[in-house]
Parts: sequence; C-alpha cells; structure tokens
Amino acid sequence: MLASPFALLIPLVLAFMLSAGIRMGAGAERAARFGGLALPVAFLIGWALIVKPGWFAYDALGRIGHIVLGAALAGLVCDAWLKGRVFLTVGTLGVLVVSAWAEVNGGVSPLRAPSLPTLAAFAAAVGIGAIVLWRFDRLRTAEHAHMPPVGVWLIVSVMTTLSLLAVAAAAGDQPLRLSAAVLTAALVGCGTWSWLSRQDVIGVALALSAAMAEMAIAWALFERSPFTGVGLVMTGLILFADGTASRVPLPKAGVSRFLAPLVLAGIALIPLALGAIVTLVMHPATK
Repeated sequence: MLASPFALLIPLVLAFMLSAGIRMGAGAERAARFGGLALPVAFLIGWALIVKPGWFAYDALGRIGHIVLGAALAGLVCDAWLKGRVFLTVGTLGVLVVSAWAEVNGGVSPLRAPSLPTLAAFAAAVGIGAIVLWRFDRLRTAEHAHMPPVGVWLIVSVMTTLSLLAVAAAAGDQPLRLSAAVLTAALVGCGTWSWLSRQDVIGVALALSAAMAEMAIAWALFERSPFTGVGLVMTGLILFADGTASRVPLPKAGVSRFLAPLVLAGIALIPLALGAIVTLVMHPATK
C-alpha cells in the first residue's frame, strides 16, 4: 500500500483530467453520456495503485473494485443508450441485488444452499442499499434555494466518503481507510471540474458508481469489523443533511451562495464526528 498523502493526487488529478478530456474531446452531447465514467476509472486506477488489493475478489476488500466496475457499466448503459426511469430503476436495482448477494454469500455463485441467516442478511442489505440509492438519486435533483443540485450532491457525497474514512481510521483498518481516501480524492477531482465548467447534471454512471463504491466500503468495514455498525448508521444520516440545511435561514444577499455549502458541510460534519467517536468507543481495544 502507498500510505503517502501525495499518492492521493493520482485519483484526484486523473478524475479532473478525465472529466475535462471527455468534455473537450467528445463535446457537450457525448460528454453527457460518457462523462460519468471519469469517477469510476479514476477511482479504480488510484485504488489499484495505492491500496493494491489484487484483482480477484477473495474478500470484501477485493469486491469493492468489482462492484464499482459493475455500477459504472450499468450507469453507462443508462446514460448512453437505455434512458428513462424504468431502465434506471432496473439497472440500479440489478447492480444492488447482485452486489448485495456477493457480499453476504462471499461471491456471486451460490456454492451451497443459502441458509436462513444468509437470506435475512441479503434482504437487509438490499433494503438498506435501496434507501441509500434512493437518497443519492434524489440528491441529483435536490432543490436548494442557494445551491444547484450538482453542488448538493457533491458535498453530501464527499462528506459521506469522509465519514467512511473516519470510521475506518477509528477501527484501525488501513486498507479501507485508504480506499475511502481514494474515493474522496476522485470525487474532489470530478467536483472541481464540475464547478469550473458549471456542470448542471450528474450522470447515472457517476452517481451510481459513487454510491455503490461507498456502500461496498461500508459493507467491507462491517464484515471485517462488526463493531463499526453503529458508526456506519451515523454515516448514513449524512444522506439526509440537505433537508436540514435547506431549513437554515440565510441572508438574501449574494453571500448566501458561499454560506450555503458551508452550512451543508457543517451539518454533515455532526454525524461524521459521531460515527468516528462511537466507533472508537466500541473498538474492542478500548474495552
């Protein structure tokens, strides 16, 4: 593993350059269909170089890359060819169901008849995952008086990933801490380009691969360190921070454009801190 903070420049710069390259090289119309691939490609390359998990999905850590790749391909199909709510729902749920089954079963192929606890864990994973994906989809079109949906989605996504990083650090899980750091860097790279280019749409490939990457990291954390469960629940509260932030009164002056992102990030910081603290308290080493 590459533990140097400078290594995180790889996914950050790569995400920015890919986003810019697709937009300038393919044009606005094609960029809308293929631009969402910048995040998963940057994440997968950075993850492979920094975390070095290997390609084969022997465990929850190795499955992160497979889940992100599947989400990116499904999102690309929805962005480029099979547009519409029905295809979006089918593609999203398909990725979720396959990924959840692989997590609870230790792989996609059922090497044995599933037990009742396995089926119960699968149902819980799909149910929780469906709520997470629903929130990420709503955030893509979230209404906020002082911020475009792209800004709301990016801030919530980055804060959620940072919360996963904090929980992994509190649990002492270096590979997953680095995985969350790589995802954060890739999101910041894509977000920087979106801000500079005034992008007003979040593609399915971008949103779905980011959401599934975060869920894959969360699944891996819980599987490797079950005591992180409560901290991960705290992390999930960040997905609802936009509703609270929208009710905070802000001045009508232009300064609200700068205050609104800070308010949203500040509200998201509360469950982030609580998740890390709870994980530290529940860590077996502290008992």
